[in-house]
Amino acid sequence: MVIKGVSALSPTSAVIETQLSNGLGLLIKPDHSAPLASFWTWYRVGSRNERLGETGVSHWVEHMQFKGTSSLAKGQIFGDVARVGGTLNALTSFDWTA
Repeated sequence: MVIKGVSALSPTSAVIETQLSNGLGLLIKPDHSAPLASFWTWYRVGSRNERLGETGVSHWVEHMQFKGTSSLAKGQIFGDVARVGGTLNALTSFDWTA
């Protein structure tokens, strides 16, 4: 299938799995059916990994993703992404934080 000269992959196309030298695992699923990109960072840790009396840590990690860095002010990432038409979100679950 070709849409505006761009080859679109089927929903059953293969996922590319690789690992960076620092140990970070990547799963990549190209889909050229729309001119956009989606990027997610998933941590294999959620509320089930918290100890009694130390609950909420996974949710705290979720919120830390937006706190800024030494080169980005708090909240600046929202403006930078919105300026190019994007959105940000984060999620916490029993088994994962994203």
